[in-house]
Amino acid sequence: MRLLTVAAGVAVGYVLGTRAGREKYDQIVASTGRLRANPTAGQAVQTVQELFTSPTPAPSPGPSPAVTATPSPALDPAGVAPKPRKRTPAKATTKPITPETASDLETPV
Repeated sequence: MRLLTVAAGVAVGYVLGTRAGREKYDQIVASTGRLRANPTAGQAVQTVQELFTSPTPAPSPGPSPAVTATPSPALDPAGVAPKPRKRTPAKATTKPITPETASDLETPV
């Protein structure tokens, strides 16, 4: 009897799921059709295709104008980055719990 109930539940779920799934699929297909018919979307697609199919310009000889010979301000005058500082362990800011201080932690009920 229990197996029959489970099987019926699975069957109903399958039927309802496929019906909802088909409706959602039809909705997605309709949205895709509207998007393809949109002239703005068509122009965007054409622009992207032109960007990817156009040849890239040849690199110019020599360094880029953005490259400079001045060192970064993070470097010392010799052009060497400073060594990172060592991390120190955090210091405890609370007192350790001892039998004397443990009684302060207990709250009456």
